[in-house]
Amino acid sequence: MLQLLRDLRSQSGLTQKQLCERLGQEITYVSKVERGTRRIDAIELFDYIKALDRDPLSVLSEFWKGRAT
Repeated sequence: MLQLLRDLRSQSGLTQKQLCERLGQEITYVSKVERGTRRIDAIELFDYIKALDRDPLSVLSEFWKGRAT
């Protein structure tokens, strides 16, 4: 999931700082999330994905398909 979130941010053309601003979070928030040193709950995950202008359910579906083997 961390790699997917990094990829989505990159595809959105946003820097970590810009995403933090959209989320109303401190400058280190996105960096910590992407490195896995800060866990986020389901509500934070949905807010994070929505801040990337993506549909949370589509992203979760994409993640699940990538895990299925």
